Amino acid sequence: MADNHFLGGKIEWGRHLTYDVHTVVNDNVYENGALTDRLTTTSDDTLGELTPYNLGGNLYYNGLIAQKLGVDVNLDYYGTDDSSKSVSMETSDMTHNAAIQSGSNSTGRLYAAKAVLSYPVWKGRLQAGTEETFSRRKDNYSVDGISIPASQATVKEDNYAGFASYAFMLPKFGQMNAGVRYEYVRYAYEDALSPGNNLKREYGNWFPDVSYANAIGPVQMMLNYSAKTRRPNYANLSSAIRYNSRYIWQSGNAQLQPELSHNISATAIWKFVTFMANYTRTDDAIMTWSSPYGNDGVVLVKPRNIETPFRMFSAFVNLTPTVGLWSMNYTMGIQGQRLSIHVEDPREASGKRVTSFNDKPILFAQLFNTFSVKGGWQFELGGVIQSKGYSGNLRLTSAYCDIRAAVQKTLLQDGSLVLRLEGADLAGLAHYNVVSDFGSHTIRQTNVLDTQKIKFSVRYTFNKAQSKYRGTGAGTDSKKRM
Repeated sequence: MADNHFLGGKIEWGRHLTYDVHTVVNDNVYENGALTDRLTTTSDDTLGELTPYNLGGNLYYNGLIAQKLGVDVNLDYYGTDDSSKSVSMETSDMTHNAAIQSGSNSTGRLYAAKAVLSYPVWKGRLQAGTEETFSRRKDNYSVDGISIPASQATVKEDNYAGFASYAFMLPKFGQMNAGVRYEYVRYAYEDALSPGNNLKREYGNWFPDVSYANAIGPVQMMLNYSAKTRRPNYANLSSAIRYNSRYIWQSGNAQLQPELSHNISATAIWKFVTFMANYTRTDDAIMTWSSPYGNDGVVLVKPRNIETPFRMFSAFVNLTPTVGLWSMNYTMGIQGQRLSIHVEDPREASGKRVTSFNDKPILFAQLFNTFSVKGGWQFELGGVIQSKGYSGNLRLTSAYCDIRAAVQKTLLQDGSLVLRLEGADLAGLAHYNVVSDFGSHTIRQTNVLDTQKIKFSVRYTFNKAQSKYRGTGAGTDSKKRM
């Protein structure tokens, strides 16, 4: 098109060629301190009757009218089909054996549109626009071998948003940006087999965002405040009860409310040193919770909104020096939280108590080294280390350590051919053991994960010219949820 007008599109398609997950779970079940069952559950999860796929498309226009008015318009579609089946064999040396089979199918469809206008005003630029997203997801689930009802549910969500922002920069004052977004959402949950569970809700919220940046001598400083919402993933909005083991069942929660977070952050940059501090308060925080279900010792695990505010703080420093052939990328920090939850506990006289997840912050470090030598060779060695501590309503009872290494060779004069050999979790310690107190019961989980791997890849770039694709997309957050 003309120099100031661009029109185009993109289509993306993907599918699972295979899917095979083998899981072994050993359960020791205690009641009032006495062992009541010792159970081993072996599960094999594979593709269902339909091959899962996803299809996305984007049409866009962006241009400049009268050399000042910027226009950016995006129309998006995203569709996904998923199908899986599971076979579980349970053996117990204290009760009885069982065989359970289950199958699930889900489809998701999303249509979105976004239009943004921008115009220079005074010392900055004013932006305003609108975004609409229409999402539909259907989930079907059935299980044989145990009396769990089948489920056929549909989630519908329509989101209408308007937003505006203004950014400007003054030589002595610095750079300022302020914006606001308003979202109106209509949500509906329809249960085809149990219409009594049907639910409709409407939301209307304002989300402001303010940031300020300036330089104090050689140090770049930035302050930011924002209010955001995180709406539940669509899979978590299905109330279908899924079978994990004889004593643990799992479901979503159609009653979930969106989270609302207020975040304040400060950043300072000096040469190769970056320091950042962050504080977040989240209301209606979504966390996985476990509650007794029935009278057979079963617990139902599902997401719920926590009634008390969830406060989290973090601080870290990032170092990126280069010494000759050696480039470092080191990040070290601390993450803490304040969280107290009112739980039901029949052992207490009042039937209730408070559980706290406060006094064990997590220390973490990401240490990566890259050595670039002549002849197109590159060597990498590093890892991620994390201490024990609290994460949400879980207590991580083991340290996490993921050691990684790689060697890479670039070939051809233009560097378009790259051979790479890399290994992950070389120490076999990239997993967590967790404990959580749910009031009436405690769950302790020890994980042994198959995360060690070695990968060899060959990458050839046919055309190293920069992509001219200019679409920005619409409904991005809803795509991630689907």
